[in-house]
Amino acid sequence: MFVLVLTLLSFVFIMLLLTGTFTAGLREVESFYTNELKRIAASVEKEYGHVSASAVSLSASLSQSMERFLSEKGLGAADLPEDPELLEELLDREFDRLLFSLEKTGVSGVFVVLDETVNRQAEAAESSRSGLFLKNMEPNIVSSAPPTVTILRGFPDIARDRGYSLHAQWDMEFEIHSPPHFFLPLETAKGKALPLSRLYYWSGAMTLPNTSEDSMLCIVPLIDSNGNVFGVCGYEVSAMLFKLRFIPDSSAYHRIFCLLAPMEGSVLQAGNALFSGNYNAFGVTKNIKPLIIKGSSRTLISYKQQDGISLVGLHKKIRLYPEYSAFSKDHFAVGILMPQEDLYQLLLSLNTRLIVLCALVLLAGIGVSVYIGNKYISPIMEGLNAIGSQDINSITRTNITEIDEIIEQIKARRADRTSLPDDIFTDFIRRVKTLTPTEKVIFMYYLEGKSTGEILELMYISANTLKTHNNHIYAKLNISSRNELLLYTQLMEKSGRIFELK
Repeated sequence: MFVLVLTLLSFVFIMLLLTGTFTAGLREVESFYTNELKRIAASVEKEYGHVSASAVSLSASLSQSMERFLSEKGLGAADLPEDPELLEELLDREFDRLLFSLEKTGVSGVFVVLDETVNRQAEAAESSRSGLFLKNMEPNIVSSAPPTVTILRGFPDIARDRGYSLHAQWDMEFEIHSPPHFFLPLETAKGKALPLSRLYYWSGAMTLPNTSEDSMLCIVPLIDSNGNVFGVCGYEVSAMLFKLRFIPDSSAYHRIFCLLAPMEGSVLQAGNALFSGNYNAFGVTKNIKPLIIKGSSRTLISYKQQDGISLVGLHKKIRLYPEYSAFSKDHFAVGILMPQEDLYQLLLSLNTRLIVLCALVLLAGIGVSVYIGNKYISPIMEGLNAIGSQDINSITRTNITEIDEIIEQIKARRADRTSLPDDIFTDFIRRVKTLTPTEKVIFMYYLEGKSTGEILELMYISANTLKTHNNHIYAKLNISSRNELLLYTQLMEKSGRIFELK
């Protein structure tokens, strides 16, 4: 029974291997990654496409409005005024437009930067530009309440006159050279005669000077009707907003996270990425380094950080720019990743449970084998062994109906053999008395259990002579062999009549 159970379990184990049951956990992870990446990548492309279109529309609206204001003052966009009061008035007129676009687009910030500073004689005038940055402090995709807006950059009187507070990291003007994201689209627009829809620019994740939160900026040049570029505007997508909108399902994979990163060749620039994930993933994404795409096994891809942990997951390039855009060579990718050790532990846990289940089935099979063996097979074997033994009368009931019936039949037959009729015994005794003295001596030696060699030595006769005497004895007693002779004597001994032969 044990061998049968072990054979069946081995067959089941082999079938599990051949059918891929032990890799079912990996297939489940691959399916989850594929579906989750498809969902989030489509959502990112849609959301960022909406922000890009809104930024282009904002640029066109601001450009026309500012051009009209400057025209009323007898100025052109190519020659922005150095007068701080005029710059403040220009930006103040656009406050409501920026606030409305911030609420409509649902981003974390909106800004406009003019290619002019309030003081060209200042030490940092080359890298400082005047503008306005409205910051949504509570970007929430669920709440329909108006955003909590503060002023991150711009003239303080603009905020105070409307009852808005200055941001804790407020500054008067923008720093445009560190990093150079404001300066890049502006210079690009000056060198290329392209429509606004092909001039907007998405920065990688960065921290603005004198701020603490990472964000991505969609930046569009401001261009007047004569093609003069006089500033930029756009939207901010903060790290918090990205996390709120694109968080992956972490119910089964606690340290899984999503990232949106610039992609250069086979490297994801994770240092300039936005991340989303639960609190458990924070330790993985904190201070993360560029991820080198090392290769794939089946569907999942391995990612390696230099002097960092290894990750596993999937990524997909997304389109943030239209064809023939000035920045279409810049690629971004959405990735769904988690630490490689988490995947190994997950698969180990799943397979361990499967192996433990197989072991429990094996132990249960052994227990069943022992029980069946003790209850059914052992009695059968004992009964069969007893049937082959001589002392069958000492056997108790085995509770196996067929075995008990066989034993009873054998007992009955043996009882019949020991209760032969008296006339058979009487006839056998009479025949013994017809033996000659020599034949009777040989007969008695047989009764005592003497061997042929012993009889030859005791009687000093040859083998042929003994054979002749044996033939005479068998003929007179009407038997055919020495065994039959001994059988008669055994039956007479059990019946108590052996003495009559002596």
